Amino acid sequence: QAEQYFIQGNAAMMISGAWTLTNLAASSSEEQMKDIEVTTLPTIPGGKGEAGTNSGGAGGGLALSSRTEGKAKELALELIYAVSGPEAQKAIAESNSMVMYDTEIDESKVTSLYYKAFNLVKTTGITPVYDAYLSAEAAEVINNGLQEIMMGGPVEGVAQKLQDAQARSATP
Repeated sequence: QAEQYFIQGNAAMMISGAWTLTNLAASSSEEQMKDIEVTTLPTIPGGKGEAGTNSGGAGGGLALSSRTEGKAKELALELIYAVSGPEAQKAIAESNSMVMYDTEIDESKVTSLYYKAFNLVKTTGITPVYDAYLSAEAAEVINNGLQEIMMGGPVEGVAQKLQDAQARSATP
């Protein structure tokens, strides 16, 4: 809803992530997108942390079982290199999907809004999001916990659940 409110000119700005780029492109004209700028939040006087950065980053990974051997391993590695290498990353980027790979893209193959965002990401630092450092269990606990807190749940209880989940994943 926020995206539609923004693209219709009913909001001066919107804070969102790379996933919004494709949604906006699908629901707006190129003329509307040309009027939109992409930026980072400015420095806040007395604020902590590093301003002018992007939080998170594109995520995705491929895994190969350590039990894979012989021809199957060879073919699996070939596939992994094919879908994660320079040509594949360029193709993904040119489909208006953010990648964390240093590549150049053809501006004519993407929306103007995506092109602005793609170039911004190339020139700014990244501030990792919390779940990049949490175990899968702890990330689930904190995401559920944030909802719990928003409904009036105790912060201390969520914090304890998070600490317990992270400790379980750190113990071999």
